[in-house]
Amino acid sequence: MVFGRIETKGSRTGHGLRFKITRVDERGNLKAILSYGSSNQDIHIVTTASSKEEGERIAKELIGLLEL
Repeated sequence: MVFGRIETKGSRTGHGLRFKITRVDERGNLKAILSYGSSNQDIHIVTTASSKEEGERIAKELIGLLEL
C-alpha cells in the first residue's frame, strides 16, 4: 500500500469512515480513497495481479471483506 497526501475540504461532519475503490489499472493495481469527515486520502494498492481482470477480482474480494 502506498498512501497519498491527506486533503481536507470544507466542514463535513457525521459521515464516519468510508472506503471506496475508484479504479483498477491495466496491471491489476488498485486506487482507492479513504474518507473520514472532511478528510480524504488516496491509497494505491499494489497487487500481485497480472491483468486488469485479476485486479477487479481482488477489488471485489476486498470490498466483500470490508462489508463484514
